Amino acid sequence: MGTANALHTALPKLGDTDHVNRARWLRERRRRAGGRRFVSGIAKTKAIDTIESGPILGIHASAYLAKAYGFNDVIAMDIGGTTAKVSVLRNGEPIVFLPAEFKSPLDPRKTAERWAAYLAWYSSELRKDGLDLVVLLVPNRPTIYAPLLAEPRDVSASIATLDDLAAALQSAGVRTVPLEHRYAQDASTLLSQKKYLYFLDDTHWNGDGTAIAAEEIFSHRN
Repeated sequence: MGTANALHTALPKLGDTDHVNRARWLRERRRRAGGRRFVSGIAKTKAIDTIESGPILGIHASAYLAKAYGFNDVIAMDIGGTTAKVSVLRNGEPIVFLPAEFKSPLDPRKTAERWAAYLAWYSSELRKDGLDLVVLLVPNRPTIYAPLLAEPRDVSASIATLDDLAAALQSAGVRTVPLEHRYAQDASTLLSQKKYLYFLDDTHWNGDGTAIAAEEIFSHRN
């Protein structure tokens, strides 16, 4: 109980600040273990959700030291009483992936057909008002960055899902702008400059990713 009270006192309580400060605190001081945020409520009530938080926080500390000493690629070790965990940090900056980001539909083709049918209907409704629908096919972060990790992950299922959706939309007469090829190419090129297309600790694309998407939209439009 003493440990729980100490954590409760030391870690900010989400209800104590307005929503802007709360979002800033979560973004800047996020503590993740297996994709979960480490806040006082979790540490107090469900401590098992903090498992493996040591190696995860350790890689963030290693990134800080790597930047301070000018190292680009580093190996971090978390040594405890019974185990030792080794992490490889490429490019000096960690990327936080959520488990849900690696999930694909059980039947990508059927899912694509359902979405294509709905978007074809939506497109026809927009045309009644003189509007054209263009669907932007945006890959998620793992599709682009998992192959660039120190230990690359297979993302063929994610790419196949995007291809199925593109094919289904084309069949339904819905215009699309695919980004996977351009994103994969630019992400690899920009990596050495420490520039990214998505936020490193968030699922959303950043300004660079948005700018590339805008270029592709205008290119396909013309």
